[in-house]
Amino acid sequence: MGENNGKETKAIEVLFQKLINDSYKQKEYRDIYVIDILPRKVSNIEKYSDFKNIILKNNSYNVLNKFVLAMSKLYLYDSHIFKLVHEVGDSLSFEPYHNDLNRFIDDVVYNLSVPEKRMDIIFNELKIGVEVNSWCIKIMDFGCIDLRFVMDMFKSEGLFIRRPLL
Repeated sequence: MGENNGKETKAIEVLFQKLINDSYKQKEYRDIYVIDILPRKVSNIEKYSDFKNIILKNNSYNVLNKFVLAMSKLYLYDSHIFKLVHEVGDSLSFEPYHNDLNRFIDDVVYNLSVPEKRMDIIFNELKIGVEVNSWCIKIMDFGCIDLRFVMDMFKSEGLFIRRPLL
């Protein structure tokens, strides 16, 4: 049983590596979901910028809180979380993520709210990969049998789930 789990973990690592390398542009990767604050992209950048500055950053209970609560719920349901480490060049590796909930929340907040920052983590038991970056979370399905349960975590916070156009 442990050998099979090791093969699954390796398969997830290979898929994650390929997804990162291809920047999600390959049509063969259709099991990627974007968790976002709006159901579609906003084309008026000036309007979105105002929305971001006035609504997202200044509310006492804002969208950032919603993302953090949903991610914190996911954190509770997986005991084997791994963080993708971007090494020098294009090389990637995984290391166990043993941070407590407070540190996990800090990492999520930092990577959501700071432009150009990004955190890639794998919830190994849930069989999903998560990319956390500027005001957006992407979920990659690596054979999750409870995908509806995972998506419900985000829906319960009033966030939208969409599949990007490939």
